[in-house]
Amino acid sequence: MIPRRPAGDRIRWLKVVGSVLSSKLFLGASFIGIMVASIPVMKHIGGNYMARGEAPSPEMMVIASIPDPAGSRPRKLEAVMLQGHSKFQSTHSDHTFVIPEGSGYIRRNGTSISYRATALSAGEVRVETDARFDDPFGSGVVGSYDATEREVRPSYTNRTFALFALFFGVVGAYILHIIGSIL
Repeated sequence: MIPRRPAGDRIRWLKVVGSVLSSKLFLGASFIGIMVASIPVMKHIGGNYMARGEAPSPEMMVIASIPDPAGSRPRKLEAVMLQGHSKFQSTHSDHTFVIPEGSGYIRRNGTSISYRATALSAGEVRVETDARFDDPFGSGVVGSYDATEREVRPSYTNRTFALFALFFGVVGAYILHIIGSIL
């Protein structure tokens, strides 16, 4: 038989949890953790779905393939905002919106664009883009579209602001801190 500890020697787990939650080290760690965890979640909260008749964000990035002017490779990928893609089409008559299957990264005028292309059928791809703009609010646009050689059909867009992740981090960390203080 295992001997029991005297009642005064027991660890009070509620007090331990309260001490940890209300510590300054946990406050900082929970702020960073909540902020980092909320960034990918914000990309999928809300947004505009074209199937519901909503308009796509004009800042959504579209990836096009054009001949490489330097001639070092057969074609190069160019990122274009949805709002300027018709102007792009008129200036680049030999473009195509069907890009090779796979994923990649394009940097253009202070904007970082990551993309993933999946072949749907011969001459048709689905492309998912994630554009991060170089501005103080950490704004960006997540988008998904189906494309043929000359046509782009957006299916989803969502404008995001990384600044909101900072807000969620502060609020979440202080809620945990207050819970720890109460315990």
